Amino acid sequence: MKIVRRVCFFAAALAISGQVASAQDAPAVGVMVGVNEAYFATSPKNSTSKKPGAMFGVFGVLRRDKSLKILPELQFSQRKVDVKLGSSTASFSTSYLNAGLMTRLKLFKGLYTSQGAQFAFPVRSKLDLGTSNVDIKDNINWDFSIPAGVGRQFGRLGIEGRWDSGLKRVEKGPLGNFIKRNRAITIFASIGL
Repeated sequence: MKIVRRVCFFAAALAISGQVASAQDAPAVGVMVGVNEAYFATSPKNSTSKKPGAMFGVFGVLRRDKSLKILPELQFSQRKVDVKLGSSTASFSTSYLNAGLMTRLKLFKGLYTSQGAQFAFPVRSKLDLGTSNVDIKDNINWDFSIPAGVGRQFGRLGIEGRWDSGLKRVEKGPLGNFIKRNRAITIFASIGL
């Protein structure tokens, strides 16, 4: 139920941001679609490899002034990572619902930087051991991360690259006796509606 309340809170924030932004004559909401490459930072060091995943979501725009915007975001993100467990390799596949609050600072000629805070709630998680798939969603933690990116705006269309670094452990009980933390590089296009 906590996830439902948090999603409702961010949906309300998107709606409110749309009302505030339209009152200030700025784009109210938009959609984003992109791809990511995720991997795990591990302790102690272990072998992981990046795999591509998809990302899509919606955002609102609060315009404080001409150079700074505040954007509440709601995203669905796939994270796929191969991990060496002993002598075999296992594939983690986790889908997250991300709720974030980003700031966007205008630089020059349409360039901007973005940074903020994001909560990630696991929706599904499977571990592929080669011979079988195991549902491990109950062993996956929610995450808090600090994403940072650089983008370029072309009117209503934007292109952004973003690095996301999770601060919490991925698992409640670590598989393979090492701690894993989420990392992802995402490239996405956004369109203001």
